[in-house]
Amino acid sequence: MYYHGTAAASCWEGSGEEELAPFVSLPEAMLDELLGRIGLTKESVLLDLGCGDGVVMRAALGHGIRKAVGIELKPALCETARGLCETAGYSPEAALVVQGDVLELLKGGNQPEQDRLDVHAVTHVLAYLSPFAMKKLGPILMSAAF
Repeated sequence: MYYHGTAAASCWEGSGEEELAPFVSLPEAMLDELLGRIGLTKESVLLDLGCGDGVVMRAALGHGIRKAVGIELKPALCETARGLCETAGYSPEAALVVQGDVLELLKGGNQPEQDRLDVHAVTHVLAYLSPFAMKKLGPILMSAAF
């Protein structure tokens, strides 16, 4: 599995030291560079932690990957991501948005949409989250349990 965590300091200014994932849109130039670096293939399954409006998922699917899975805490952003993915022509199977707490979902905690998430199929993980979130998520992502 390829894990890439990003925390661009300038994008997080004023977001709150202890916020796991304030919604901060990923700059287009950064998105293209990032997706070019992580080695996506037509068989890739991308897990986007804190997917927000699904911009990374849509871009990755546009690169021809098999599936993009997004986890988002905020229900309104989940609905936005689902709607934008559908409008872009991606089926709910190809662009799966799961609502829940990233930390709890990845640890196997009891979340309402836990059964929709199959982390064993994931080949790439992208985390565009606050530095505070990355400190908490890093050990979970790197553990054998994941």
